[in-house]
Amino acid sequence: MDTKDIDGKRHSERKRWTPISAAERHSRLIQAAICVIARDGLPATSTRSVALEAGMNQAMLHYTFASKEELLLAVLDAMHGEARTIIEKGARSAVTLEKAIRRASAAYWKHVQINPALHKAQYELTLYALTSPNSPDLARKQYDGYVDILLHTFAHIEPHRPRAQLEQIAAACIAAMDGLILQFLAGGNVKSCGSRLKWIIDAICSAAAAEPKASEQKRRRNRAQ
Repeated sequence: MDTKDIDGKRHSERKRWTPISAAERHSRLIQAAICVIARDGLPATSTRSVALEAGMNQAMLHYTFASKEELLLAVLDAMHGEARTIIEKGARSAVTLEKAIRRASAAYWKHVQINPALHKAQYELTLYALTSPNSPDLARKQYDGYVDILLHTFAHIEPHRPRAQLEQIAAACIAAMDGLILQFLAGGNVKSCGSRLKWIIDAICSAAAAEPKASEQKRRRNRAQ
């Protein structure tokens, strides 16, 4: 081995073992786990494969996460945060309730089409959380978080509409998207699923528009009595 090879090897080793902050290590391991789960599936994911993907040894992984379960739950929490950000950004600039519904749905659907493996991984992890004794509330908090983001956006646009109505609309949007994603992952037909999404969102928007009228009619009947 000549001097050049030795110097190159030493440089490679120094680069490999460059110290990183705890926050960066945490983030890198989570991103690596997402990549491995999306590529290989949850059953085939191990701490060894995640550490390898992150360019670390297993000791560093276990220094950051006490167990594989702790890592997976942290990954799910990070994925939930990303999903909430997509929903929030999609609806942020809307000035009417209908536009907020349509924009948030379109933004999330676009993300699903670009990252189908990522969404498959998210469902795998959600089911994992439902069976984990250490995370009884994580799956519920996930969906509550999605609904809360839409609810907050809707309430800002229509502050005088009853909260219960807005929450119902928000929950319907999340439920519709959830079912559509599973259909897409199972069948992979973008065109058909896109058409169904439009139909579903049209129906939700129509119901949302009709709700205040129904409430007003009820108030009038109560006053008449």
